[in-house]
Parts: sequence; C-alpha cells; structure tokens
Amino acid sequence: MNYFTCTPDKINCVWEDSIRAFTYRLRYGLGFNDATNVAIMERKNISKLYSFDKVFDNVPWLKRDEA
Repeated sequence: MNYFTCTPDKINCVWEDSIRAFTYRLRYGLGFNDATNVAIMERKNISKLYSFDKVFDNVPWLKRDEA
C-alpha cells in the first residue's frame, strides 16, 4: 500500500532570488539559505511553511507553523 499519493515539485532558484536574498538577510536577520528560501517562496506566492526555525517569524507576510 502506498501512503504517499503525491510527490513535491522541485522549485529552482533563479538569479533574482539570490539577489533578493541579500536584502532579506539584512531586513529580517536571516541566514543566506533561509533568505533564499523566503525569496523563492515570495516569487511562487507561498506564504506558509512548517518549520521549528523561529527566525521565519521575522518575515511579516510569512505564516510559520511548527512541524
């Protein structure tokens, strides 16, 4: 029995995401990897994530739920 009915899509990072990540590092106090994820999430209109990392709470438009 297969409990997984879907697989996640891979979302690529584009150059503009990396540039925007530098701004988010300063604005929200994020590390570069987290800032890059936030930039990609913004581009893809993703406003919710599951994470134990409370630094994402610094991003006002992002809703974090504990995983």
